[in-house]
Order: sequence, then structure tokens, then C-alpha cells
Amino acid sequence: MEDVKKIVREKYGQIAKESAETEKKDSCGCGCGCSDTYTIFSESYTGKEGYDPDADLGLGCGIPTDFVHIRKGDVVIDLGSGAGNDCFVARALVGEEGKVIGMSWAILDYDDQDAEQYGGFWNLSHKTTMYGNASELVAFRLMPVEKNLRKPVEADWSFQVLDRDERVVAFRDRSCGDITSWRWDFGDGTSGTERHPVHRYENAGEFIVTLRVEGPEGKARWTKVWDVTLP
Repeated sequence: MEDVKKIVREKYGQIAKESAETEKKDSCGCGCGCSDTYTIFSESYTGKEGYDPDADLGLGCGIPTDFVHIRKGDVVIDLGSGAGNDCFVARALVGEEGKVIGMSWAILDYDDQDAEQYGGFWNLSHKTTMYGNASELVAFRLMPVEKNLRKPVEADWSFQVLDRDERVVAFRDRSCGDITSWRWDFGDGTSGTERHPVHRYENAGEFIVTLRVEGPEGKARWTKVWDVTLP
């Protein structure tokens, strides 16, 4: 583990120290880091649907979208999206019925935090203006949960509005595990036991929908508050 930490410190320290120099060399003016210095730990996204080369900062440690089993209609949150490389790929996987939310942050390290005047600071971006432009931030990626750490039964579901005027909604079970029964609470006083029900709401409103699943290894439930909103 100490060897891994040492490698990370050395590699990212190199990025921080050379960021100012790279900014001067950057002939295209976009802050993309044209030199090979920044292509560390990364794997090739070339050929991935949705891939945008301008969002690839070359600072990844794998391609998480290959391992997290993203499906149509999923809501994906990237906690540390940087320029949005994984978000663009995930967007192609979730489709129009899904959502992709990217969050990022800046890391600043001043030369001397106790100094009365700062001579400068290091950052892990290619450009020192990254605090005002999200496309210039550094990509940090949330790696998938190991399979052996997941619960035997996990509830999950998605939905698609088939007819907004008639308030017809198709629900789809996306739960994991050996599941033998499903019980839906549609939030309007009605329920269902089909795995993938199609439900018509009589009245407009914001609905709290819950799916309860059960199998030999346990049970679980998943609730979404006001995701299903109909006029």
C-alpha cells in the first residue's frame, strides 16, 4: 500500500509542478495538456460511444463505465467528474430516459499557508484558472463497489412516461439478486405485484413510489420521492 501511495504522490506531484509550464506550452489554448506528461494511469476511451476527446484529461485509473453495469434509464452521479469524460460516456448508456450528474472540485496547495503573502500555489489542473471554469478541472473517478461487498438483494427501479396527457407510466424493475416477489406502491393509493407494471394515474400530482422486493436471501425496498411528476 505504501508503494501505491508513493506512486500516486510522485505522479500527481509531477502534474502539479508542471502545470504552469504546460499552460505556457499549450499551443491550442484550450488547457487540454498536449504533452504526454499527463497521460498516466489512463486507459483508452477511443471507440466508446459518447466519448469526447476534449473532456479526456488523461488522469484516470480505469474506465468505470465498463464495470458498473449502467442501464437505460439509470441515474448516474460522478462524484469528481472533472471535465466530464465519464459523464459523456455514461450519457450514451442511460439514454434519453436516464440522467447523468457530474460533480467536481478543485484542489489547491499554497506554498506556505502561514505566509502573509502568497508567492503562488500549486493545483492539479492544467490551468490555474480552473477555479472559474469547470472544464479545466481535474478528473477524479468513483470506482465501482466490489461484488462481494454488495447486499444479496438490492431493490432498484426506473420509469418512463408513455403518455403524459393520459398519465400512463411504465415502471421497470432493475433490482439485483434472486428475487421472487415484487410489490409496488404507486403513491396514489394503489399498488401492484407485476415485475414491470404499466400504471395509469387518475389525477395529476407528485408521487412517492416504492418498490419492495423479496427472495430467498432477503428483502429490500427502494423509494423515489417526486421523481414521478405528472400534470
